[in-house]
Amino acid sequence: MNKWKIAFWICLISLLFTFGFSIYSMIDQAFSLIYLSDSFSRTQSDLDDIQHIINETDLTQNEVLKVLKENSKVDSQKIDENQISLQTVTLIFQDSKLVKIQNTK
Repeated sequence: MNKWKIAFWICLISLLFTFGFSIYSMIDQAFSLIYLSDSFSRTQSDLDDIQHIINETDLTQNEVLKVLKENSKVDSQKIDENQISLQTVTLIFQDSKLVKIQNTK
């Protein structure tokens, strides 16, 4: 077999492998960016809620629930006896007062 034919096939296979890996990398980056953007928007939403809670309420559990339910930010499944779970954080209450904001992840 001719050296040029061998070199051609080696180059062609290398080119196809490189092209395939490049396509895979671009698709992977696109999905990573989508998930990152979604995570950022959920975190931003929770931060806005926490800012509103701290500025507009007296930090009691009833007031916090009232504000969150007005904005449709929480449903009854996310409410525990002493906890209210938002998208990425959990508000922890003790004696009906907010004592801790904990990351849920």
